[in-house]
Amino acid sequence: MNNFIVLGKIKNFILPKWVLSFFNKPHLKIHEWEYLKSRIERDHSILEYGSGHSTIHLSKKNHQIHSIEHNLSWFVKINNNIKKFNKAKVHYVPAKVVEEGLITKRISFDSYIEFPKTLNKKFNIVIIDGRERVKCAKAIINLLHEDHKVFIHDWNRKKYHEVLSDYRLVRSIGNLAELTLKFT
Repeated sequence: MNNFIVLGKIKNFILPKWVLSFFNKPHLKIHEWEYLKSRIERDHSILEYGSGHSTIHLSKKNHQIHSIEHNLSWFVKINNNIKKFNKAKVHYVPAKVVEEGLITKRISFDSYIEFPKTLNKKFNIVIIDGRERVKCAKAIINLLHEDHKVFIHDWNRKKYHEVLSDYRLVRSIGNLAELTLKFT
């Protein structure tokens, strides 16, 4: 029974640990994740919009990483997993409700988008896999180290191609795009 984990609320449902380990991997496809890892050097400072399993895995490699998360329960989960890594920090930056009606509410991610400016740092690597990706890519332009790489996940979504007004596409692997500023 050591190789199996029983899922709590689903009685009589047992999965092998190797199956469950799939859910603890970055949600990038394997070839996207391998490419991303190959582009990161040990001394790179990393900014990540949208925390996840990639945050945990990069933290284990002792990378200096600042990850920004807007979802409290996800923040708690990721933060609990990286506490032991000195160079990793997850920042909880919630969306703000700017207008609330009877059925709907309008929220703003402006503080989430602009948060990296409060860190007073330059970044070699920026991974954008969270909310408001185009706005995030524009907000970090002045925070990029001369030697930088920006990665946007879900590049297959045409709306993200708007960033090409400021960035040049270096390469796309699956749904992951590597970009660099046009004027560097």
